[in-house]
Amino acid sequence: MRAAKQSDTIIIFAVFFFMLTLELFAQTTPLEATIRNLEQNARAPGLSVDVRRSAFVQLGQLYHLSGNLEKAAEAWTDAAFVDPEHWDLQALFERARCLTALGEMDHALESIRMLLEKTKDPALAVQARFLMARIESFHSGHASALILLLNDPAFSHYRPALYYTIWKISGDDQYKDTLVRRFPASPEARIVTESNTKADEGALWFLFPGLEGITME
Repeated sequence: MRAAKQSDTIIIFAVFFFMLTLELFAQTTPLEATIRNLEQNARAPGLSVDVRRSAFVQLGQLYHLSGNLEKAAEAWTDAAFVDPEHWDLQALFERARCLTALGEMDHALESIRMLLEKTKDPALAVQARFLMARIESFHSGHASALILLLNDPAFSHYRPALYYTIWKISGDDQYKDTLVRRFPASPEARIVTESNTKADEGALWFLFPGLEGITME
């Protein structure tokens, strides 16, 4: 009799846990479900390097969009080095962006230096050098690394951002005045000239990938 009751109790608990599991799965958001599937694909044995790298790249993008920068940095690291013989340098750059936003400047700079040693893509090299100069300037409190880029033709499309950032770091109004005079339609110039500066200044960090978490007073 006692054995029968114990058996009934076990069955009741088994049903309870089964129903609880179903409920938890039902509460999973589409994003969580996608991430879970990608994690499984990225780490499944026997899959090709290309399939695994693609899964890690998508994980990095999704984690970044969801605001989980720690997991994003991990995913970009896996994407970059999933094939030890052929690094994914774009993934390495994205890793540096995430690490910068997390305040891990030294590790971000290490990633950028590794990238610059290997890349043959001029556009990626420019992006990496720009991020490096910003990290060095924010880290040191001196804008000299950014000032060096102002006269480099490769960084001509970054000039509004350069003038704005140099002004904010150095406090030298000549950079602000040059920004407003030469690039009056740029988002940076509008932030300087429009009254609702605080609201717009947060949006400016979309122009500075990897530095979204840093505020300049």
